[in-house]
Amino acid sequence: MLDYEPLALSAGPYLDLQCDGGPRLMGSECLECGHRLFPVAAVCPNCMSDQLKPLPLSREGKVYSFTVLRQAPPGFDSPSIISYVDLREGVRVFTHLDMLPHQAKCDMVVHLKVVDPKIDKFGRKVLQFKFAPIGGAQ
Repeated sequence: MLDYEPLALSAGPYLDLQCDGGPRLMGSECLECGHRLFPVAAVCPNCMSDQLKPLPLSREGKVYSFTVLRQAPPGFDSPSIISYVDLREGVRVFTHLDMLPHQAKCDMVVHLKVVDPKIDKFGRKVLQFKFAPIGGAQ
């Protein structure tokens, strides 16, 4: 069993570690207008309804766009790649890519990968996720 949990955002955890088939991101779906979003939310940003249900998200997606950061804050790798990844549910996730900068391409298929936690300023282990190329090339 893990000795850490993902931090809960205002409306709940963003990562389900107990899901069949491995970890997956959790979003929300509005019961009023059908809008889907990540991370989980207490209020729909589209119609302002508070009638949202948890939405398990796909483990695979496509890179929409990315940029390479050549200078990183303390505790983060440099260079690193930040990206928007589009998931099958119509949700766009802001994330890091786990690959070398020259490997990143728009429209490439990537999969969710849980990585070692970081320690935040309060001493909590904060679980991290990235998206990696299918087949694990790195």
